[in-house]
Amino acid sequence: MELADYRKCVEALPFGKRLPGAVYVLRGEGVEVREHLEALLDRVVRRFQVSDEFNVIKFRTDELKVSFLSYPGFFRDGHPALRYAITVDLVTGRARHTDYSGNANPPILHRKETLVPAEHPRRADFEALTKAEEEAGLYEETATIGFRLNWERLLESKGLAVEGHKLQRRAVAAAASNGSSSMVVERHKTALTRYELSKPVKSLLEYGVLRPGKSFFDYGCGQGSDMKGLRALGYEADGWDPVFRPDAPKREADIANFGYVLNVIEDPAERVEALVDAFRLARRVLVVSGLINETVDMNSARRLADGVLTRSNTFQKFFEQQELHQYIEDALEATAVPVALGVFYVFRDPAEQQDFLSARSKRAIDWTEISTRLGLGCPKTLWRALYQQHKELLDGFGKLALELGRMPGPAEFQDLSRVTELLGSLKRALRAFVQGGGVENVEWDAIKARFGVGQPVRRRWEILCEENRELLEAYWELLLQLGRLPEPEEFARFGELRERIGSAKQAMRLLVLRGGSEEIRRSAEVRQRDLLVYVALANLRKKVPFGHLSKSLRWDVRAFFGNYTRALKEGLELLYAAGDVGEIELACEDLKTGWQDEQALYLHRRLLNDLPPVLRAYVGCAAALFGDVAQADVIKLHKASGKVTFLVYDDFDGKALPELRQRIKVNLRTRWVQVFDHSAEGQVLEGKHRFLACAATVVTDPRC
Repeated sequence: MELADYRKCVEALPFGKRLPGAVYVLRGEGVEVREHLEALLDRVVRRFQVSDEFNVIKFRTDELKVSFLSYPGFFRDGHPALRYAITVDLVTGRARHTDYSGNANPPILHRKETLVPAEHPRRADFEALTKAEEEAGLYEETATIGFRLNWERLLESKGLAVEGHKLQRRAVAAAASNGSSSMVVERHKTALTRYELSKPVKSLLEYGVLRPGKSFFDYGCGQGSDMKGLRALGYEADGWDPVFRPDAPKREADIANFGYVLNVIEDPAERVEALVDAFRLARRVLVVSGLINETVDMNSARRLADGVLTRSNTFQKFFEQQELHQYIEDALEATAVPVALGVFYVFRDPAEQQDFLSARSKRAIDWTEISTRLGLGCPKTLWRALYQQHKELLDGFGKLALELGRMPGPAEFQDLSRVTELLGSLKRALRAFVQGGGVENVEWDAIKARFGVGQPVRRRWEILCEENRELLEAYWELLLQLGRLPEPEEFARFGELRERIGSAKQAMRLLVLRGGSEEIRRSAEVRQRDLLVYVALANLRKKVPFGHLSKSLRWDVRAFFGNYTRALKEGLELLYAAGDVGEIELACEDLKTGWQDEQALYLHRRLLNDLPPVLRAYVGCAAALFGDVAQADVIKLHKASGKVTFLVYDDFDGKALPELRQRIKVNLRTRWVQVFDHSAEGQVLEGKHRFLACAATVVTDPRC
């Protein structure tokens, strides 16, 4: 079923609790849905063995996903709590299981009458409760009432209580209890004195999300290290903290940071309120970070509520990666993008989110290296680069030519044809040898006269290139970066280009005449593969309408796929292939990158973009749960088990025998992320060159 057909069926339901991105309906109890949806649900229920315990269905209307929710007290409680959820992606066929049974502040339901048909026998009871709550002003601010403790606090503050399906008045308590006893937690002690930017803020700079001219606000800034550091770098940065900057105003900013605040709030209700409050301040992006389980030493702490009390009398709540991911999305009702272990971005604009995700699957173009091959750039740099690139060949040719006083013939230098092939001509090869540094105290002007090298008549296109070198090189660099002809809006000097060269196509033709046809073909192929990986992984996330993509992405899609539908279809086919054990094993068979044994392929993260698209998509699925592969050194692709492991070493590049610090295993079938701390074990990696090698070798002894 296509998204449009699915959405049409859901929208046609005569009942249901309708939210901007979803519709909730009661399951069972004589409740019937339309025929097409019923058939779809039957298939999903059989495949994933969904029991009758799951009594509420959530249909996403912005993407092909359906959730089965377990509310054990649906008919007993006025506002039943969610105990368990199974979310099924109808595109990929994968399910995510979330257990809320141990959650101190689980999501709860309101307005239950909307989930049942008009003729349902309990609808009148549900409606009466909702009407009474509306009249009591309980729905005036709805941002956090969807969580049990927050709802109970609101009721208590108004002297109200819900018994069954009756709203009753009771005495207002002197002080609301936060569920963590009378112990005073000293939160201010968690504010560290740092002398460098925090991990989340560093990520903003590394990814280019925080750019000059954009404002930054640090919610819960502690002693203000990030705020001060960014100001020193010239950014507009401000912050608020309840202890260290309580009088500072909470201001909207392009980017708001909520860095490691969730961990230190012992009150689950306040935790939700703070997260929602921080999101209100973010015009473009909210960065949320939290500590992950593997970082805590449980031996030196004791339990307090849903976290631990440390020896310094501070509270810490440690999350699992997927738990934190789900928590953010539940609280904000928005998509959270993992960018590192315990770090997530929440974008306001879907187009900006898609640009960010696309950029992460795009590899960089080395324009300097391409310029050298095509004879572009300043002369000294060009000849020096050419000489270094072909030093052994040019040394033999150049020394013989100077000794003979003329160009050697084929019988005198057996690699003469190779010189011509690589350098373009013998004269050009001789110049590269002389001006590139192959001989000392010899001027090229003297050699020209000695070898009779004159100035040939230049063709018109050569003159055009010479006169407009800087303009053309800027355009060609962008062309090779995009893998297609840039649109006028993408090249700031397009008017100048059209005036001097004639057209964009003519500018590309000049690059072809300079010998750049292979570079153009290669850059288009690289960009199309990058884009294919991006659209494949886009099928894992909420589908973004074509019109909501940025202009640049829309131009990419049209250039490389023709239309968005075809792009998503090809991406989906790649995603299916990434889930096929046979396809993974086949892709590894002929691979010339990294090192592998019978069970897995190992490679350094820098080689990731050299993999075929199916393997890049395989790793990309894992990164969608874990964060950014740049956080790891070595990636292990398990061939048959549907797992990807990210290995972090201590100074991998600098040490001959780096030690394993952290192992992050992602199970794609269960969508579970496990983090293991190896920092105290002294596991040394021998033969690290294997993972950096260009040619993969199948061996049987992993110690080789």
